Amino acid sequence: MKTAMKQEIILCATQRCGSTLVCEDLRNNGLGLAEEYFGQFVDRPDVEAEQMLAAVRKRGTDENGVFSVKIMASYAGKVVDILRGDAPADTTLWQPLVKSYPGATWVYISRRSIVRQAISRVISRKSGINHVLKEDDAKIRPGRSIVSATGFEANVAVTPQEISRACMNIVREHELWERFFRENNIEPVRIEYEDVAAGISYLERIVERLGMDKPHLNSERALLRLSGNSNEEAFDLFMADTKPRAPAEPAKSDASKKSWIESVKDVARNRWVTTPYYDSVEKRALTQWQNMIIPFIGDTPVDFSSTLELAVGHGRLSAILIEKSKSFVGLDILSENVDICRDRFGESETRRFVLNDGVHLTGVDDSSVTFGFCFDSMVHFDSDVVRSYLEEFRRVLVPGGTAFLHHSNYGKNPTGDFSRAPHARNFMTKELFHHLAHKSGLVIVKSKVIDWGAGEKHHKDHDCLTLIKRP
Repeated sequence: MKTAMKQEIILCATQRCGSTLVCEDLRNNGLGLAEEYFGQFVDRPDVEAEQMLAAVRKRGTDENGVFSVKIMASYAGKVVDILRGDAPADTTLWQPLVKSYPGATWVYISRRSIVRQAISRVISRKSGINHVLKEDDAKIRPGRSIVSATGFEANVAVTPQEISRACMNIVREHELWERFFRENNIEPVRIEYEDVAAGISYLERIVERLGMDKPHLNSERALLRLSGNSNEEAFDLFMADTKPRAPAEPAKSDASKKSWIESVKDVARNRWVTTPYYDSVEKRALTQWQNMIIPFIGDTPVDFSSTLELAVGHGRLSAILIEKSKSFVGLDILSENVDICRDRFGESETRRFVLNDGVHLTGVDDSSVTFGFCFDSMVHFDSDVVRSYLEEFRRVLVPGGTAFLHHSNYGKNPTGDFSRAPHARNFMTKELFHHLAHKSGLVIVKSKVIDWGAGEKHHKDHDCLTLIKRP
């Protein structure tokens, strides 16, 4: 038997692409012990790169010395942040991954039908079930598994709108992987779910790339393929739905608000959503919480029990707020972000993520919130939109409830395009914000003007932190 040139397999995946079946097939055929080992490290602020790599290698290496691991596009950027440490960001996407595994065999797993993958995502999220096992004593038990159940998805309603949003997320993740391969000159072994579901002959291509002799393949699987009539019914419904997907118009908003909302959606998608932005800022979340947000709040009494976060993004600070609260609702103007947070944190009676219209705290009851929060988002809001949200905070906060709001202090561009201002700050000042809060029936507890950015992008007195209270 030939010796492998480099017995390392890196599975590059997206949720519901069939990667867990591939992990089982690798395990059953002496090709490493692939699982999502990196996932347990991405939300740990204290972890060191070498510590993480050593732990992942130990768990992913089998008795034959073959190492394999799976990485999802949804958190690959966070893994890279840990690997990079304090070094400056690379211009090449996720390059520290390649440097950590030089000479590895990269495998990209995808599905021919993005729509069916999207349906699987929605059903998995809403049912709480990811995998079905043949037997209760199976050697592997991936997360959120049940044993030999049929029709569990029958009671899960899937709408065309949900499928459409999931499709957008899958396309984004696919483009990130393709950009990663292109910029790092990687030609991965390309595996499709439909081939994986049909059998294990696809493994021969991985073995060949490794430089190993063709083994006798073990086709036994403990995992069952998740499919059913409900999936096909949802597929047929989606494909038959020809209604245009025009963005919902914000209720009770004037023309300037509507214009700003469409503008900020475009800027967000082009400047943040379709780039590694959210992954890059995730690592700074805990530091910003500990060194900026908490010191500013200081000894002011804050009740986190019922928390609302406006503009959650991918949930970098939601993770902290959820831990502190008994009930949590997160809002965002982008459906992609809402779906990502639902997948990341799940939903329950005490935890919700809601798509809002860009001017209202949609789906939040009057006098139901003890603490409101908005960080690194209101800085981009038009002054009319800020006023609308302040009035909404007055509505949803309980008497005595407070809200931490991070807003712009950039007063140099009252008539210009906010996307062209430094750090995309909209026109706002500390004094104007105080005036709008007062007009909305709120009390200013404290404010602090702060600098923003580092190096050449540093701007003095660029932003402001304000704590408001409903009297």
